[in-house]
Amino acid sequence: MAPLSFIDLAGRFTFRMMRSLVIFFLAGATAGAQSPAPVSPAQDTQSHTAARPQATPGTNPLAQSATQAHPEAVGATEAVITIHGFCPNSPGKSGDSCATVLTKEQFEKILGAVNQSGAPMPPVAVRNLAERYVQIMAFADAAEKLGLDKDPKFQELMRVVRVNSLAEGYRRTVEEKYRSPSDAELENYYKQNIAKFEQVKLSRVFIPRVNPKAPREGLDDFVQRGQQTANGLRDRAAKGEDLDKLQQEAYKTLGLPPPSLNTDMGMKRHGSGFPPNVEQDIFALKSGEVTKVETEPAGFQFYKLQGRETLALAQVKNEIIAALHKEHLDAANKGVLDPIHADLNDTYFGPKSAATPLAMPPQAHPTTPIMPPSTSPGAGASRPAPQGSAPPK
Repeated sequence: MAPLSFIDLAGRFTFRMMRSLVIFFLAGATAGAQSPAPVSPAQDTQSHTAARPQATPGTNPLAQSATQAHPEAVGATEAVITIHGFCPNSPGKSGDSCATVLTKEQFEKILGAVNQSGAPMPPVAVRNLAERYVQIMAFADAAEKLGLDKDPKFQELMRVVRVNSLAEGYRRTVEEKYRSPSDAELENYYKQNIAKFEQVKLSRVFIPRVNPKAPREGLDDFVQRGQQTANGLRDRAAKGEDLDKLQQEAYKTLGLPPPSLNTDMGMKRHGSGFPPNVEQDIFALKSGEVTKVETEPAGFQFYKLQGRETLALAQVKNEIIAALHKEHLDAANKGVLDPIHADLNDTYFGPKSAATPLAMPPQAHPTTPIMPPSTSPGAGASRPAPQGSAPPK
């Protein structure tokens, strides 16, 4: 297993906190970059009337949101969020005399930074993110007025967020770089690993080590009889006798009810779950040959190879792409981590123990910004999203 990178550790222990902080950081940066644009009440009324679709009685609001959202119809420089009474760069203004406007282009930059995976987001999720973003901007401005951005703990946390974000950016860049190997790489890997793509058609006879009707009675005797039966049937199978008939005979000889087992195992490839020694015996067979009796915990069994084939490159293309992707990622991580080495002070951290799970102290604060219990419409920030909702990952 490759060593855990910083992003692995940070992502494992602080994902939710980091997600909130990334949004918080972006909100502060955007608010600082915005020039508050005054909006007259008449303009506000007109824009709200044009942008807010009327609900149709008896319809699902979520379904309406999905069908009535048309971001493609909004120009890049048109306002998509207007925050009335919020002027972080104009301390002398307040109330209806000022507003901060985010255009479609500005908001989609924020959306792209938060949703770095690029996964499609339904309109209701985008709207939820916008509402939370407005609230976070208001709280961020209030925090700056209290001087919390100058707090050494906050500044150190921002440094950790930066390191974490850079590591995550590196991971995404490398993943994307090796996502689509060339045809030449695919063919070269296929030729060099041709044995991985060989599959064999198998049949098997299985004889249990324990009598299911009396598992605790005469165990040694039953095991001995089972071994002898398996050896005899294996020799007959090697001479060409039908395995289905041999399977039935084995159970009858041992006084067991007729088996429901199907001797046909279908096509199997390397890594299909056989013990290493059994897999080696199976793939060493020629068509029509039978393995020796394989003694396994569940019972005695032998396998007959009915035929073999090698899958074509087109059939295993996706498998090869995944394998090459992993190889390249492992090599990239190795190139970053192998040259470095860290010594941890055992007196401070305690001795290293594989049995000790990684753990972090519980957080003493919520992982999402605290929202007011209720906000009346028109009182500044948008109404809080319903309890339990959160910005998309």
